Parts: sequence; C-alpha cells; structure tokens
Amino acid sequence: MRARARGQFKNVATSSAAYDTPEEGPELSRVAHDRALEGDLIGTSKAELHTCLTGGDRFGYVGTDRFSGSVAGRRGTFVFQHGGVRQGGELRSFGFIVPGSGTGDLAGIQGSATISVDAAGTHALELDYDFV
Repeated sequence: MRARARGQFKNVATSSAAYDTPEEGPELSRVAHDRALEGDLIGTSKAELHTCLTGGDRFGYVGTDRFSGSVAGRRGTFVFQHGGVRQGGELRSFGFIVPGSGTGDLAGIQGSATISVDAAGTHALELDYDFV
C-alpha cells in the first residue's frame, strides 16, 4: 500500500564551486548541502547538486541525496535523485528513490521523492512510497 511522508528541511551547511564559466551563457556549478529534516521525515541528508543559474529566479538543477533517519518510525537510509527548473516563481520538480538503496528498516523502499519550496522559502521533501 502506498504511503505519503513529508518533511521540511533546512540546508545547514552549503558549499559551491563553478566548474564551467563560459564567456557567454550561464555558469555551471556543483553545490553540496548538509540538510536537517523534521516532520514525517526525521534525520539528515547529504546532497550534491549540479546547477545552472540563468538569472533572477530562473535556474535548473539535478541532484542526489542520501537520507539517514526515520520515515514514519522506520529507521535507516536511502538515496534519492531529483531535479527541477524554476521560472516565474514556480519550481517544477521530479525525483525518485533509487531502487535497492534502502538500508535497515527502510530496505525495500521505492517511489517518488520531490522537493518543493513555498512562497515563504520553506523547503520540503515529499515521498510517495511503498516497500517491495
């Protein structure tokens, strides 16, 4: 049976470095985040993102996170991959839990994993998941 879990998160540590800075066009960067989550998802996550900032509130990114903590009381880890584009104040995102990446009580977790940012700037991770 599918379940849904949502956790708000803060990026508690961030580092970034450009890896492509052309004379014309946007630069490409790697961004690393350490995240702290609360809500239905309690724990931490280590993220590495590849970003393209095009000016104003427009950008695109793809990333990989390793979550460590609990989901609805089940403890363990899993990896999720995600991405999105933002334009006109709207983030259109996608993401998935990597099949076979769960450990501990989260072994066998599968499903979608999407990140959202509301108008107040609150970041959230939402899982739509089940176990195999």
